[in-house]
Amino acid sequence: MTDRANVFRRFWRLLRSIVGAAFGVQSSEVQKEDFRTSSPWPYVIGGLLFTLLFILTLLWVVSRVLESTG
Repeated sequence: MTDRANVFRRFWRLLRSIVGAAFGVQSSEVQKEDFRTSSPWPYVIGGLLFTLLFILTLLWVVSRVLESTG
């Protein structure tokens, strides 16, 4: 497997893990695999970015709804 394909695969695994954990649908096997990784920092940073993006999306949706109701 090429280095680029490995990075791409790790990125999608990280993203799937962060989204699954955020919504509470992560399997125990995936959680165990996450804890076997060498560093927790990608998960911490990814979780913070996901949370920020989620909050900003909610604020945007609420502002659009409030604008449409006048």
